[in-house]
Amino acid sequence: MNDPNPTRVFHMPENADLLAAWARVTIRHSQLDYTLRMAIKSLTGVSLEVARDATAFQGSSELRSRILKLARKRLGEGVPLIQLQALIER
Repeated sequence: MNDPNPTRVFHMPENADLLAAWARVTIRHSQLDYTLRMAIKSLTGVSLEVARDATAFQGSSELRSRILKLARKRLGEGVPLIQLQALIER
């Protein structure tokens, strides 16, 4: 990048409305990731702690991919898998 000020580290917007909206998006994203982790817990039957530890550094895309692989093994290629895929896409 051609940053005119290479010493700048981070910028925090000062607009309160923007910060509030940003916070809502961040919180919702975190909640959705947690839901994906719990889907992995349900599909594998492992404990809550194991599921959280096993997925600690995985992003949303990787979690969704992992869920679909696990669901194929557990549910087969039928209607439940298709419904799960539709839910994940939403």
